[in-house]
Amino acid sequence: MSTSLLGAFGLAWLVGLSLVVVLLVRQVSLISVRLDLNMRMSDASDLGTGPELGTALPADLAHSFPEESAVLVLTGTCESCHEFARSLAEAKTAQRVPLTVLLPGRGRPATELRRLLPEWVSVVRDPVATETARTLELSRTRRALRVRRGVVVGSADTSNVIELDALMSADLPPDNLVTR
Repeated sequence: MSTSLLGAFGLAWLVGLSLVVVLLVRQVSLISVRLDLNMRMSDASDLGTGPELGTALPADLAHSFPEESAVLVLTGTCESCHEFARSLAEAKTAQRVPLTVLLPGRGRPATELRRLLPEWVSVVRDPVATETARTLELSRTRRALRVRRGVVVGSADTSNVIELDALMSADLPPDNLVTR
């Protein structure tokens, strides 16, 4: 009887250990896939950080924004963009300049993200959002520009609402350009 009990215990131990090994291998493979995707995305994101400071926007695009404004790119498929939108809705930002969000993409994710944004934010949806982001050479999400009279006067990667607020509320004399 003790031999069969010992055999059953050994078999249970072996099955449990095998299950742990299988789960560990799965987790390691998921982590490696995520790292690979992040590396590819970060390589691609370096291609589109936007126009240089002092660059004049094309006339047709310059007239689509208020005289002084901030432009931000968010996408519906980016979970951190959804968190950013939630934070923006809850934040008490200075709102010294109007904010326009370019929201490339269609379907449910983009619609859900739009619903998260506060009413004071102007939103440009596709196909105009994608075309505008291409024209501005913006491929990174949460990349923001400060535009004055059709000229880029500020630029920042905004990982949170505080950084966006700093760009939006900065007192920029006419000749000063700000980058972060």
